[in-house]
Amino acid sequence: MADSLDASLRRSLVLALDVLERASERRVDWSQTSLQAAALTEVFASFSELMSQTTTLCQSFHMSLSALSHSEQSHVCRFHSSMAPPTPPLTTPTSPMAPLPSHQPSPPSLTDAPDFQVLVRPGLYSITASHHRSPRQHSRQVSLSHGESALLRFEL
Repeated sequence: MADSLDASLRRSLVLALDVLERASERRVDWSQTSLQAAALTEVFASFSELMSQTTTLCQSFHMSLSALSHSEQSHVCRFHSSMAPPTPPLTTPTSPMAPLPSHQPSPPSLTDAPDFQVLVRPGLYSITASHHRSPRQHSRQVSLSHGESALLRFEL
């Protein structure tokens, strides 16, 4: 039994040394990082624009329906808060954080930007928004506990 354990340990040692040797031979060229970062920024801007278009189309579709099924109502309330009945942001009275300024959603118009709803775990988040044609960015920090939600409005 001791011999098979020793053989197994030797085999594991040989395999581990082989993996270590292969890993040390690999080289990473980090000189292209700035180009990739610029491309990544463009990708996120493009993705954000596509999500905005998708949200607008989805909202238009749901607004054109005469009656919504239960699942469609759930979808609208979850992802299109501007179409849902207005609800103030939830903060618990025992929360150490001061309540966020509340904003009641106004009826959607052609000039209103689409709303985004993001479901996250409790924690501290920094949210940054900008218009794709403007270098100016707006950032807000939000601390959320379990069951809390926050409504943020950015004037871009």
